[in-house]
Amino acid sequence: MQAITPDLVTELPTITESRISPDGRLVAFVVSDVDGEGPSVRGRSRIHLAPADGPPGEARLLTAGPLDGAPAWSPDGARLAFVRRPGTNVGAGERERAQAWVIDVDGGEARRASDLRGGVAALEWMPDGRSLLCTSRVDPDAPPETEPRDDADRAPRVRVLTGRIRYRGDGDGWLGDARAQIVAVEVASGEARALTSGPHNHTRPVPSPDGRRIAFVSSDRSRRRHLREPMGQELCVMPSRGGRIERLVPEGWSLGPLAWSPDGGEIAFIGTDRPTGQAYVYAVRVRDRRVRRLTSDRVAPHYGARGAELRWVGGRVLFGADERGAAGIYAVTTGTRPRLTPIHARQETHVSLSLSADGSRAAYTQDETARPPESVTLALLGGRPRRVSAVSRGWLAAHAVAGAERFRVVRAGVPIEGWLMHPPAIDRARRAPLVLSVHGGPHAAFGPGFTPVHQVLAGAGYRVLYVNPRGSSSYGADFVAAVNGDWGGEDYLDLMAALDAAIERPGVDPRRLGVYGYSYGGYMSAWIVGQTSRFAAAVVGAPVTDIANSFLLDDIGVALADVEWGGTPFERREWYVERSPITHVQRVRTPVLLLHGEDDHRCPIADSEAYYTALRVLGRTVEFVRFPGSSHAFARTGHPALRREYLARVVDWFDRWLGPRARRGGAVSRRASRT
Repeated sequence: MQAITPDLVTELPTITESRISPDGRLVAFVVSDVDGEGPSVRGRSRIHLAPADGPPGEARLLTAGPLDGAPAWSPDGARLAFVRRPGTNVGAGERERAQAWVIDVDGGEARRASDLRGGVAALEWMPDGRSLLCTSRVDPDAPPETEPRDDADRAPRVRVLTGRIRYRGDGDGWLGDARAQIVAVEVASGEARALTSGPHNHTRPVPSPDGRRIAFVSSDRSRRRHLREPMGQELCVMPSRGGRIERLVPEGWSLGPLAWSPDGGEIAFIGTDRPTGQAYVYAVRVRDRRVRRLTSDRVAPHYGARGAELRWVGGRVLFGADERGAAGIYAVTTGTRPRLTPIHARQETHVSLSLSADGSRAAYTQDETARPPESVTLALLGGRPRRVSAVSRGWLAAHAVAGAERFRVVRAGVPIEGWLMHPPAIDRARRAPLVLSVHGGPHAAFGPGFTPVHQVLAGAGYRVLYVNPRGSSSYGADFVAAVNGDWGGEDYLDLMAALDAAIERPGVDPRRLGVYGYSYGGYMSAWIVGQTSRFAAAVVGAPVTDIANSFLLDDIGVALADVEWGGTPFERREWYVERSPITHVQRVRTPVLLLHGEDDHRCPIADSEAYYTALRVLGRTVEFVRFPGSSHAFARTGHPALRREYLARVVDWFDRWLGPRARRGGAVSRRASRT
């Protein structure tokens, strides 16, 4: 069996979305892999189709790419709409936008259904199957269509800001005054009709069962009390042809998926009116706007995950949620005393939950610690999961995959859950270095899922410890809110307590410890090495190193201030300074590797630049790797060559300082100091 290496980026196909047909007979799933070899390798995503009851491997290729995703079944199940991104440049510096395409599932060529200048996203069929609802970006400052598209033939244009704070977005780049608007596209003719307008975003359109109304989410900052409010979304309803908008859930929420009741009298939704990171399932009555909360702290409904879905069937709402790090499918009754029932909950993770029209069958993308993502179907009345894809079968047969040992520590009376992954090629009692991995968020969570960076580290001979400290989701509202205003406080102590417990286990070498993290995990990695010298190496990915910098430069920094940091840097300057890793940089003795995308707007690269400069001025050992054209999510969704190099550099850094070469001392130090 081969060890898992960074080559998994190009060797291992992965499934990102699964969608079941309305009658529950077919599953469409998106497979992401690579096209080409060597310098010409490119990412690719295509849609496959499989029978819901068939054995793995019976799927057939439905679309040709290059970048297809977001499949949406027509109401009769005869057609599939999807979003296609060309993946090619148009002119010098302008990329053609994604558009809606439609294909008959029985065969034939896909045909383009939209031609919107702002592109499309979030496809949803109208009940009559004649048109699609989508969102499209409308930019009031866009140059006229008659202007040349090639930058070489176009006069430079200035950009003017007059009030909008979030004028750029990670992965989107410059936003300016552009807003997402809801557009109806007639499939046969391609005729597009704008249903919303104005200086606010309109997203997540969902038609009522009779097709007469559309529920959607509106973000209208003009009505907010002040610009710092973290949540400013409303649940709205309008006629299906546009017109008067009625606000059912007023501004001040953060909202996720929506679902109409079968009679059209209520709308279920996932969201929160409290900035804690804990979401719930609610229902609002259309006629009088009465809102009821249906779920408790026990589960954290899938909120912002790709393809998250609700389905209202009879007197129950079906949804996906996490409970203590693991994913499940749940049902909650909608009566006066809601009752939550787990339908399918086990030690796995899943995304992209999709439900048949009658709610009897589900499809989702499932993965486990030692099993990469596959598309799975499930009969919700007593069925067992059935894998309908087998994209990782050949890769699994050739590679030694690591498992993980789940454990729990109690600190200050609070249980903290973690996992310890062991290299598959060595005995568990044999001593090996350990890497502590810290998740992002801070309101994310690790779980029993397949994590490429963990598997690559285990394949290189490292034990990997990953933990859900205070602030992690799926452990209740109080737990998730515990990190608010306390970055680097109790969560840091939780991580150290889990590390102390792991060191007591056989096979962990306490002299060879590393720490790794990305995003908030990058913040925590930089924070940790400024608090303790017990780690021999650190990999700091896309970090926040100066929290005041993040407030001013992050695309969502202003919205985070009151919730995550207890106020602005003008009000809490001492806290911002004290809790910023760069304040403690003089205490860093650990060799640090910084990894950052140059087009990251979520955690701008300026934080890594400042941290690198500070460490070099102090004469510390540091290496700074910049990834061109890469957003905050590049390590998961960026160019395959850059994703592979990211993983390779993580392993190489730990090999320098924790692996066998580290014992040779001087040679390693000279190599690492040439930065």
